[in-house]
Amino acid sequence: MDTNTEGIWRQARFRAATLGAFDPARLIDPKREDQLAALDRLAAECVEVLDEGPPRWMLNPDARAQTLAEMPRDELYAAMTSVQPAPDDRLGQLLRHVLSGKPVTGPAFGMQELGLLRTALQFASATRDTTEALREVDRLLAERDAHEAMQSLLPRRLVGRQGQLRKLRRFVLAPAGTSAENILWITGAGGSGKSALLARFADSLRRSETPVLHVDFDRPAMFNGSLTTLMMEMSRQLEVCFPELAKALSEYRRAVRSGRSGPSSSYSFDERQVKAHGSYSAWHECMRDYLPITRDIVLIMDTAEEVGLASEFDLDALRRWLRELRTRDGLPNLKTVLCGRAFDEDQLALVRKSRRIELDDLSTAAAVKLLEMYLQREGLIAGNFPLAELVDMLGGNPLMLKILATYLAQGGVTAAHGLLADRGRFDRQFAQSFLYKRILRRLHDASQDLKNLAHPGLVLRRVTPHLIQHVLAGPCNLGEVDEQRARALFGRLAGQVWLVQRTTNPDAVVHRRDLRRLMLQAMTAEDEATAMAIHTAAATYYLVGMDPVLTRQEQQVEGEYHRLFTPGASPPAPGTLVAFARALGEDLESVPVPVRARIKLQLGRKLTPTESRALTGDEQALYQSEQVRKEVRLSGVSGQVLGGSPAARAVSRDMRVEVSEVQAAFEQGELDRVARGTESAVAEFADIAARANTRLSSEDFTQSAVWRCAIATLAHDPDPLLEALLRSGDVLRNSRMWDGAGNGPWLGRLSPVHAYQMLFRIHGVDCPPDLVSWGGAELPSKLSTTQELRYFQLRDKKPDETGEVSLRLLRDLAPRFTDYFSGAMVPHIQLDRAGLRGLGEQADFRSRAARATLNDLERLDGGEGCVLILGMENVGSEVKEILVGRMPEIYPVARAVARACTPQSLVAFAAKAARDNGMWPVELAPDHFETALAMQREEWTSTLISCADRFGLLRQLVDWMEDRNRLARRHRRMSQTVRDYELRVRQFI
Repeated sequence: MDTNTEGIWRQARFRAATLGAFDPARLIDPKREDQLAALDRLAAECVEVLDEGPPRWMLNPDARAQTLAEMPRDELYAAMTSVQPAPDDRLGQLLRHVLSGKPVTGPAFGMQELGLLRTALQFASATRDTTEALREVDRLLAERDAHEAMQSLLPRRLVGRQGQLRKLRRFVLAPAGTSAENILWITGAGGSGKSALLARFADSLRRSETPVLHVDFDRPAMFNGSLTTLMMEMSRQLEVCFPELAKALSEYRRAVRSGRSGPSSSYSFDERQVKAHGSYSAWHECMRDYLPITRDIVLIMDTAEEVGLASEFDLDALRRWLRELRTRDGLPNLKTVLCGRAFDEDQLALVRKSRRIELDDLSTAAAVKLLEMYLQREGLIAGNFPLAELVDMLGGNPLMLKILATYLAQGGVTAAHGLLADRGRFDRQFAQSFLYKRILRRLHDASQDLKNLAHPGLVLRRVTPHLIQHVLAGPCNLGEVDEQRARALFGRLAGQVWLVQRTTNPDAVVHRRDLRRLMLQAMTAEDEATAMAIHTAAATYYLVGMDPVLTRQEQQVEGEYHRLFTPGASPPAPGTLVAFARALGEDLESVPVPVRARIKLQLGRKLTPTESRALTGDEQALYQSEQVRKEVRLSGVSGQVLGGSPAARAVSRDMRVEVSEVQAAFEQGELDRVARGTESAVAEFADIAARANTRLSSEDFTQSAVWRCAIATLAHDPDPLLEALLRSGDVLRNSRMWDGAGNGPWLGRLSPVHAYQMLFRIHGVDCPPDLVSWGGAELPSKLSTTQELRYFQLRDKKPDETGEVSLRLLRDLAPRFTDYFSGAMVPHIQLDRAGLRGLGEQADFRSRAARATLNDLERLDGGEGCVLILGMENVGSEVKEILVGRMPEIYPVARAVARACTPQSLVAFAAKAARDNGMWPVELAPDHFETALAMQREEWTSTLISCADRFGLLRQLVDWMEDRNRLARRHRRMSQTVRDYELRVRQFI
């Protein structure tokens, strides 16, 4: 392509990226021969938008995202100025608003317009931060979608649930009482009427002006969410209920987002406590003038069976948090309704019957009444139908009755008697599937093609004209299907509102979730060959990128989903698994059991007994070990025994099981058990190192199993570790990383060779000379993770060594730190401008003699500031102390020591720290800390340790715990390990 054509194409592409559907002739003149090549190139990146009028194009999602990411700001504004969106190009209009930084309000938008706004925000994220706006649009979309689905599928008038509705109202009207927990539990199968009951209940509360908050755990925003995520969502809804609190609640959210207390994907228990307690502190600080809020507040939590499956917290943690909201956080009259399909029986065992509602099928009388109502709505005389017999045959599930009414409206009394004539041939579950197929045969549209399409089409999560043409046509025996015929079939299918619902894209529908869940298994069992053909075709369609609307990532999700149904399918790649599960949501439960069990195993989710039985013996052992580790991550400690019985341990010697047990043992302070797992941990390290271009973990290397073995063996004989490392060196030498080609990052920016050198050096031993001479790629000059700081500390340094260390890694509140940088300029290390500004903010805070909170410390936590290393020649002890930094990787061991200490000794240390340090947070002052420790021992001990570390008091805390308590030998060894680790790191600086 010549320079002129390149320029024309580039300019047209920039303009197209800021528009929705456009007339290509407005961007490139098709009558000019010198522009035809540019037009052809633009066409290759566009899809044709089919509607009335002249043909229009739209830039495909990947090309648009790439263009906006690459476009300089001045050219972006020039593109938006040079051409305007067409009057009916709503996407282009919204995209222009967002790209210009103008506020776009969403509450008054309809579903389609909200969908377009979401698309615009997603594209604009390449040029500006749209995270908050996207979160708000997702919330509005979820609310509207739930509302529309409820209106179309569930009864307008509540039938047969009046007793349950009265129970809910009594729960709200009753005094809050002194019980810390104030929860009403609702359980019931899909389609049993939970949503209808909750909707009527919430509507009655709003009419009485009772504040109602609603959280749905099935929303994408709640996937992998933390309790801080949940509190942020509650604060947004409280703002609607209490407009006078808007400013304070907005300040709370700003404080959480600005500090490290924001939501995180970290698996570290200690990091989570820093964030959670920072959020708690921000709440009390920002809301101090308004707490307690004494009005009744009802919190409805729907799809709560997802808690613990797709969130950072489990149901026990949620219940504890709800108690704290009432007893600690100023919402004494909060009343929670927890609704889900099913909960663990252990969770419900101690719940009083008066606090439980179990929704089964409607009674026969209520089911007949509901069916009668549906038929009358269809203009039929209900008395002509054998309603009681039909209910006896099909059951009283409200969703099934809705489907039955649709069938009878089309087939009349004859259809009803036809169903009853077959009643002896099958059980109730099969009868429901039979009914569904009968309905399909009597669709309003008499086309046989639509009947052939609708039932097998349930295999797909979404249906579009393009999918009908390229995926469904063959398996559904539709013959040759061109674009026009595909669109006609799609239009008829979209009219079946009982079966499908519209999306924000007018050319796509999705199947009703409860209906698909109810019928998919039966459909697959009855016509396995057709279902498999659709899955295979859909997998190919998506994985080669044939869909004209979905992004590459969205197509990957859909393609992987359908691939999982093919014989011998394995789970998606580990690096994509979390995003895959998030996008799939509840539809993961429709995946075949064997592969679903392995996906959940890799995600760390809880398995059902059926799923557990689908695992191999090795996988079951790994699952048991991972559940222990998950319990430790969630609560800081586990009551389960690692490895189970000797017989259970003999089942597997799978390296993954051993490594998982090493991790769980370290997190509980069992250093002897960690040391025994050295061989497996080193083997795992060597296996990963041999595949140097593969990033297998998002954890910092200092949280890895092999590094934890290195820490544990500080107090043991290190020879087994060093010998295993020497043997693993052969693996490294023989791997493809050894020639230096493509030696990419392993964990973040740390190469396997860096990690290998660290493992020897922490024990004071030099690693093999050939590895030293070939060091791999050097780390960047700015050290921003714990693993990078440890590598810098442990390796040999040149006298003129320079670099930058993020203040977030250092003990920036330690007196030595502030005193050192508050004096005259020093030769070896200095603060950069951001660091000096942060130090000034600390000084200003101290000068006000105000009592610091955890929220204050979060706000003052270094920001983007750095310590600049100007040289390492003859550095003194003060510099070494500063460069040691915080040591989050050793916190689990310190917590294990604290577990053996009396609460009084920990409170006494906090009292001393408060006396000696003016900025010690009030939440860790004796009175508050003693109360908090009694309520949440593990959580507040963690915060004490991390705070002590930041103040430079970690060694003093360990010494204090040992001096003030009669510790067993193993706990004294843990204390010594904490001290030895810090001294070893300091030794090499």
